Amino acid sequence: MDFILWWDTNAHFGKKGIHMIIGTIASVGDGAASVIIDSEDTATKKMYKSISSYSPKVGDRVLLDRIGGSYVIIGSITGK
Repeated sequence: MDFILWWDTNAHFGKKGIHMIIGTIASVGDGAASVIIDSEDTATKKMYKSISSYSPKVGDRVLLDRIGGSYVIIGSITGK
């Protein structure tokens, strides 16, 4: 089975209906991380938690998934 991640380049972070977003870890603290969402200029004020198998590091490219009313960092994106 093939999965396709559809991304609307005009979508805004937090817009209802957008479930997965990509960003870069800006800072880490207290078990959560601030993220610079792609197409945004500044880091989020909110600190997002990650799944237990991933430890955020500043500079990592990451995938976040909308779960409930917030986002969770699923893991880093590697490769070119």
